Amino acid sequence: MSELLNDMRARISTTIDRIDSIMSIITEYSGGKDPSSLKARFDNELESITAGELAYAKQLMSKLVISGNKPHQGTEKLIDLFNSNLKASNPIGLTSGHPIHNYMAENREIMKLAQNLLGPRTDLAETYEQLIKVNMHYTRKENYLFPYFEQYGFDNPNQVMWTTHDEIRKSTKMCQFLFNSGNLEDLAEVEPIMLKALQKMISEEELVLFPTALEMFSVDDWTEISAAEGEIGFCFIKIPEPWKPAVE
Repeated sequence: MSELLNDMRARISTTIDRIDSIMSIITEYSGGKDPSSLKARFDNELESITAGELAYAKQLMSKLVISGNKPHQGTEKLIDLFNSNLKASNPIGLTSGHPIHNYMAENREIMKLAQNLLGPRTDLAETYEQLIKVNMHYTRKENYLFPYFEQYGFDNPNQVMWTTHDEIRKSTKMCQFLFNSGNLEDLAEVEPIMLKALQKMISEEELVLFPTALEMFSVDDWTEISAAEGEIGFCFIKIPEPWKPAVE
């Protein structure tokens, strides 16, 4: 195991036994075992998995793929197994201005825009124009969350999420173009794909990425991120005051 993976493991709430079980399940899967045959072992040894442990599992799987030991069916089925047993984590105590508080507030507004496209579909021109601003949400993640994750051994978001960000950026622009062009037939094909990607990204952020960041990042990290993120800007929310830790 690399030094960076050790660093990541040290920053999440788990135990050596649980990490050993996760690693063993991944190794067996990469050796050819079907996820369905590993479910009983998962249930017996782990029962559930935390956001930080799931992030660690994804990092391990990405290293298997990168090193050439790609699992025989890809990683999707094994990730589904882990996701189905994810222990919900509800970040509490986040004060206004904390970077994660800002991201989640933006997500609520993104979901309102998405819901409008599902119905009642009012003010569509404005909705499509607003959705393009999601770029700022993703750009802040790329510039202020991903570097800290990488520093602590978790580069999977940088490898995977960035690609999805670009796909959503492209599809939101395409939806606006198709609507403005009156090409409703192609819009009807592109829009559901865009909405599904948006909803999946929000789920991935709030179930895995944000709780893992809260585990791994230090108070000094959050202070630095908060002081800098205004340079890129925010979407759909008022510009917050920079976050400062509570004085005890």
